[in-house]
Amino acid sequence: MVLRNARAENTLQSIAVGYLVVAAAMSLRSRALMFVAPIALAVGYTLLLAFLGDYSKFGNFANKVDHAILAATLPAQHARLVNPSHYTWYLTSAMFAVMTFAGYHSTMILRSGRTVWRKAAVLGGYGAALLAVGFLAEIWVPCIKPIYTLSFTAQAMGWCVLALCALYVLTDIWRFRRGLGFAIFFGQLALAAYFTSHFFRPVLTAFAHLVGDGVLQYLPKTSEPFVVCVLKIVGMLAMMVAWRAFKESRRGAK
Repeated sequence: MVLRNARAENTLQSIAVGYLVVAAAMSLRSRALMFVAPIALAVGYTLLLAFLGDYSKFGNFANKVDHAILAATLPAQHARLVNPSHYTWYLTSAMFAVMTFAGYHSTMILRSGRTVWRKAAVLGGYGAALLAVGFLAEIWVPCIKPIYTLSFTAQAMGWCVLALCALYVLTDIWRFRRGLGFAIFFGQLALAAYFTSHFFRPVLTAFAHLVGDGVLQYLPKTSEPFVVCVLKIVGMLAMMVAWRAFKESRRGAK
């Protein structure tokens, strides 16, 4: 019997791991730890990959750890594991935490008492530094997403921070928000939207077919996937609006 799904195999789970580690670090109330922890995790993970395996799909150390843990904790008949995506999870959780630390530091820059342009400059410099680390690390460490190597993670976070900086200048400093309401709405509820689209997928699909059945019978069969997709988005937006209204009502009650 082949096990095709690991016990952690979703973006939401990687986000949860990152939040857990950063929340634990924040509870210790040490500013030094918040800077040292991501560096230690990234360096430690990189050294393990470099010296205890290679960077192939099956030979990398993170993949070996996943297989060892699953083989040890699952019944013997599940020992032969298949991972078509080649994404790794258990050891790679260290890099999930590193990415969350990058988000934490970006947030703290924006919440600081600096002037708006000073915040933008520091945030841009932080993003550029991450990119520089990523490109420099690529000399020794290949850029591989499924195992979140140092070069990939630093480059990805660098581009994300620079994008955040650009949007901060555009929407918060220059106050250019015309036509961006939809993007801002999803940005404010990004995790809720991701959660809804995954965990309520059967509900959204049922809603799309229930609402669209009357229209679909008059349309070409080839248009059905597109119409269903649009209706699923409408359903998700309705859930997001309801969730936002609920949060605002709770905030008003306090």
